[in-house]
Amino acid sequence: MKLSSSFFGGGQMEEEEKIVKGDDVIVELDATLEDLYMGGSLKVWREKNILKPAPGKRRCNCRNEVYHRQIGPGMFQQMTEQVCDQCPNVKYEREGYFITVDIEKGMQDGQEVAFYEDGEPIIDGESGDLRFRIRTAPHDRFKREGNDLHATITITLVIFNLTC
Repeated sequence: MKLSSSFFGGGQMEEEEKIVKGDDVIVELDATLEDLYMGGSLKVWREKNILKPAPGKRRCNCRNEVYHRQIGPGMFQQMTEQVCDQCPNVKYEREGYFITVDIEKGMQDGQEVAFYEDGEPIIDGESGDLRFRIRTAPHDRFKREGNDLHATITITLVIFNLTC
């Protein structure tokens, strides 16, 4: 439990540092009935931005620092100065690679397979998440409704005329 100076009647509550996070990426992924019944894996080509080193330096982690300066006897002036660290520069480059998505037996439409921190990157933060949302691919014979399979079958009747 954190106690702050506001507990004793002064100051503001301490704010926890929030980590900046990139965007999540959601991809609709069609899985066959066979994969959903038996389980399996699908290889998917993924392209995304990757942070790479770049020439030069950049300003980051900017913050304001307050200091006091005496301007006369008993007179002080409060000053604010922006302070920034110098960090290596970075740039975005597009890269592609295969990712293997494991399909578990019995997965339903809308279930997701998550790859944490494999979404969109962000400078000075964590990458978002990559999520594959499962959809049942159309099948030429069966239709899935929940845990049931339905099929429409046409049966022709042949009538034989037997005469002796």
